[in-house]
Amino acid sequence: MEQINAQARRGLKRTWVVLAALALVVATPGPGEAQRTQPEALLTAEGLGVIVKGNQARARDRAIVNGLRRCVEQVVGDLVDPELILNNYPLIAAELLERAEDYIRRYRIFHEQPLPKSRLYRVAIQATVARARLKSDLQAMGLFLERRGKPTVMVLIEEVAAPDGGLPPEGNRSQRTFLDHLRGRGFPVVESPEATEAIAAQALAGSPQAAASLGQGAGVEVVLLGKTVVRRISPPAAESTPSYQATVSVRAVEVDEGRVVATGSDSAVALPGEAGRPETVIQEAAAKLASFMADQLLSHWRVEETQTTPIVLAVTGASIANLVEFKSGLRNNITGVRQMIQRRYSEEGALVEVGYTADASQLAEAIGQIRFGLFTVQVVRVGPQRIDVHILP
Repeated sequence: MEQINAQARRGLKRTWVVLAALALVVATPGPGEAQRTQPEALLTAEGLGVIVKGNQARARDRAIVNGLRRCVEQVVGDLVDPELILNNYPLIAAELLERAEDYIRRYRIFHEQPLPKSRLYRVAIQATVARARLKSDLQAMGLFLERRGKPTVMVLIEEVAAPDGGLPPEGNRSQRTFLDHLRGRGFPVVESPEATEAIAAQALAGSPQAAASLGQGAGVEVVLLGKTVVRRISPPAAESTPSYQATVSVRAVEVDEGRVVATGSDSAVALPGEAGRPETVIQEAAAKLASFMADQLLSHWRVEETQTTPIVLAVTGASIANLVEFKSGLRNNITGVRQMIQRRYSEEGALVEVGYTADASQLAEAIGQIRFGLFTVQVVRVGPQRIDVHILP
């Protein structure tokens, strides 16, 4: 068991080294604070245990422990600056990871199988982690520095069966798995439309304009679009016990400018029998990819190290095209702008949150000095952390 624990600690340390290289973030309460401070988090992870002298039962137990630790690791990674984790790894490992099971409220295994060629036992696990308790313990250790900048997301994944494949009769499991994982990681999530809706179908077909329009209509900042393909892979001799492969591919489109900011693909294969049902492999592949895509979004949406003031811009009179140009003008012409998130767009106007290195009055002055090609911007009112602007054609 000590050997397994050492291997798990080394694996976790390597993971956090990668996270530290991806992003350095600071902690300041933001608009999504209510979602990020939920008391529990629902996570998925994969655990491995070494089969020693053919003892699969013991390897299974070790794999479960390893999977639960990885779920706790994900929550710690969401709550704490990666560099802070890296610099305090021995303390975190000793105080938290060695008793990771204490932070697990409940869990279930949705796939498991031995991997005889590598002498490993693998489990895919979903666990509810006591996020509030973990946060409290991190604060008591003087290590709490929460991430921010999680965008509001919508998920739309189409499930299709290859000619030799099959789909489970109920629901869209890959989309549901993504939504559960992102909620568990503290992302604000908006329910998705039906894939049969015209604009949703266009977005799934690859239209960035349709993806942007779909997200703007729902008030989200990122739309995750993807496809799950299920195929039957069992040979003809195994017709009575078919096995399946599921491949999930997803791209993340930033609604603001219709840009693809992250892509990913993952697959899962199950052995024949009970573990080989198509819904099982769909859920396993989607769970692995959801974890990867969440990390990519956190990296892209990181907050700059420079201390900034959150300022809300209330914009009226802007078409979608003018609003995009307005925001691009701020990014390209005002050096103190470190972050920009569109919180709402409707007939009444748009709300854009800007992270700025000075105060609102200085930002208003800088906005007034920008010359836009097709319209002018009038600063109507300036408050401590809010600027009202009107766009004139």
